[in-house]
Amino acid sequence: MAFGGAANADTKVGGMTDGISSIAWSPTADHLVAGTWDNKVMWWDVQRNASQQFMAQPRAESVGHTGPVLDVSFSGDGQSVISASADHTVMLWNIAQAGAKAQVVGKHAAPVKCARMVPEMGLIVSGSWDKTVMYWDTRQQVPVMTVQLPERCYAMDVRHPLLLVATAATANKEKHILQYDLTRPQAPVNQFLSPLKHMTRCIAAFPDKSGFAIGSVEGRVGIHHLDAHAQSKNFAFKCHRTDPKAHGKKFIFPVNTICFHPFGTFSTAGADGAFNFWDKENKQRLKQFPAKEAPISASAFNAQGSIFAYAVGYDWSRGVDGVPNQPVNYIGLQSVDQKDVTPRAPVAQGRGRGRR
Repeated sequence: MAFGGAANADTKVGGMTDGISSIAWSPTADHLVAGTWDNKVMWWDVQRNASQQFMAQPRAESVGHTGPVLDVSFSGDGQSVISASADHTVMLWNIAQAGAKAQVVGKHAAPVKCARMVPEMGLIVSGSWDKTVMYWDTRQQVPVMTVQLPERCYAMDVRHPLLLVATAATANKEKHILQYDLTRPQAPVNQFLSPLKHMTRCIAAFPDKSGFAIGSVEGRVGIHHLDAHAQSKNFAFKCHRTDPKAHGKKFIFPVNTICFHPFGTFSTAGADGAFNFWDKENKQRLKQFPAKEAPISASAFNAQGSIFAYAVGYDWSRGVDGVPNQPVNYIGLQSVDQKDVTPRAPVAQGRGRGRR
């Protein structure tokens, strides 16, 4: 696994004319895809030049959707891109074929928040604001299976056979998390309430599938283990907040995105424009990076964990009043230093621990 150094930090990929909702790396190459609020799916080939600086070569762009693209992901072989949109559709785009058009493979009754290919099943799974999860075979537009949710799907992650779905709050303010076993996906094997008090923004499964990290609008992250015998290891911590001593006032920002590194450490990024790397096992922050000029709405490590991509642009967390006069929209490419994602030795009790 090759890692770069800090010299390659903060390469900017431009060309977007609206906010970026989601980004994803191919599992087989350094191909990067993004979904945007102006209905586009964009794809780049990321390479290093002779000076070891990142170069992002635009490869293709799809405008098949008629509404904002809310999620993008790659197929297991890296040959296709799956996109979910506010136009209620799930589309498949064969990027290996020059000039290929996006194909509608599924339709919901409301905007589709998340969509992932599950190679082990040969199916696409999507979660929607119509309170369903649906499974799609690309050879037909009728869902193979439909599973009802207690509320709208707000976040989803898949690491076969684990599927996690986090929902909006119900009428009695319960925010559910549903755990599915994709070898028998008809019903959740476990259903419990979010460990966080406020609205869910993101969820990410541990690489070993033993649990997940969940982020909310209150600038807090919860670490939760699925094994009933490991519940004592659960904790929550505050992040993406300003220090009142330094700023005169405390500001709390949504945690917009969480993603795990192959080493088992993870990143958080938020509406404060900052991203951090964390070690959940030792409850430590490994690296804090300077805040960007706008919120970070999406992020992802490449398959090798050597590049961290993050999307900068207004995320509407402050409503209409927060819209900047001169908006910025770009993807940053940060070279990952191995020491910044390697778990550290445990610290002495009382230091570096997550705050509950």
